[in-house]
Amino acid sequence: MLPWLIGGAIAAAAALLYWWLTRQNQSGGGGSSGSNGSGGSGQGNSRYDQDDERMAELRRQAEERARQEQERRERKVREVLESDPLLAKHLCHRAGETAPLRDMSRDRALVARIARTVPEMDIEVLRIAATQRDINLDVKIQTNLEPVKYPTNRMEVEQLRDISELHEVLPEQMALDDDQFYQQLATDGLFRLQPYEERVQQKLLFVLVDVSGSMDENMPNGMPRHVWARGVTISLLLRAARGEAKYFLREFDGKPHSLKTALTPDEADRLIRHVYNTGFSGSHTYIFGAVSQAVEDIKTKGGEISRAEIVLITDAQDPSMNDVETVRQLLGDNTRLHVAVIGCQSPPLRQVAASYREIG
Repeated sequence: MLPWLIGGAIAAAAALLYWWLTRQNQSGGGGSSGSNGSGGSGQGNSRYDQDDERMAELRRQAEERARQEQERRERKVREVLESDPLLAKHLCHRAGETAPLRDMSRDRALVARIARTVPEMDIEVLRIAATQRDINLDVKIQTNLEPVKYPTNRMEVEQLRDISELHEVLPEQMALDDDQFYQQLATDGLFRLQPYEERVQQKLLFVLVDVSGSMDENMPNGMPRHVWARGVTISLLLRAARGEAKYFLREFDGKPHSLKTALTPDEADRLIRHVYNTGFSGSHTYIFGAVSQAVEDIKTKGGEISRAEIVLITDAQDPSMNDVETVRQLLGDNTRLHVAVIGCQSPPLRQVAASYREIG
């Protein structure tokens, strides 16, 4: 019995010692005297105050980072809203907002809601479309002067080409006496006014967009390559939406996808929506197959597509274009290839391209 009593007493003493030490730690320690106890309690409160201050500071830092992040996203949203009404419409649609007719970038509440609602990756696609200047292809409206049979604001003095045009001879030459008139006629000295009119010729481009798995790899800014590819493609399609160009488009990975067109503003709007919602396929890349398909389309389908030039948007992570001479033979003398390489470099593509850009 005695050993059990002794063991119980030891256990009780240990428990009492543990309780006392715990209280001392909580009160900051500092002795058993009244003054020391008071000092210990003060130190304990000070320690609690320091912990509270550290937590408050961490909260303030977190709130400041969140505020800065929100402001950064709102700046991107404003860039899109201020750039083009069509881009603004697609951004508002993605956020579930109705695009108002007024200046949306001044609506702070709308900007804040969009910044909170739309994933930053989707905002960045449209921001790139609105602001990128890295790819600058010749897709501006081209105008030619064509002769017409009716008066215009553009009249040029030209030599008489045929006797059937005698009635168009300049009035001052009509006033010559017969001998002078026929002498001028015999020596090709008669002139007439030829009216000209400007005719708009839109640029036609066949766009190939890489949607393979490697396009999901990140750029230095942390965004996937396909974000830049989609933004660049949409920036081109905006010109078709404004009636300044016409486009044919195939996405590709290991094989070319179906042919899509943007020959009217409505088609361009629908194609912008499609590209905006497309990311990457996860498949491998076969650039030569995509370019071969575009060349075949241009040569065989007829109509406007026969005058199109090819625009290739890719990260060039594929050796199928390394044989420069084979690619040149594929393109021939009449098909021009423009290349935008996203996040990488491609010396072989640089050699065969009519224009070449590296982005990112």
